[in-house]
Amino acid sequence: MRKTTLCEICEEESAVAKCRICGRWVCGKDFDASLGICNVCLSTLCQVCHERLAIGHCARCGRLVCRRDSVRVGLLRYCIDCARELGIVTM
Repeated sequence: MRKTTLCEICEEESAVAKCRICGRWVCGKDFDASLGICNVCLSTLCQVCHERLAIGHCARCGRLVCRRDSVRVGLLRYCIDCARELGIVTM
């Protein structure tokens, strides 16, 4: 049995859930139960797949994107949707 610990984000409330991405133990206020992740991971989540952490922003629309849902062109990164619209990738 896990001993009672404080939320690793706010450090005030008792931790009640573990983030599936980073493993932090967090309180109910700092946890999105529908996604099973803490608020820190939620703020850096890919805005295309909503599953993986982002590695950058789309140069066109500004959405946070992960490696799998983006395309790098030179120094720029585009989300897969913008890359399709720009004709960079076809699918």
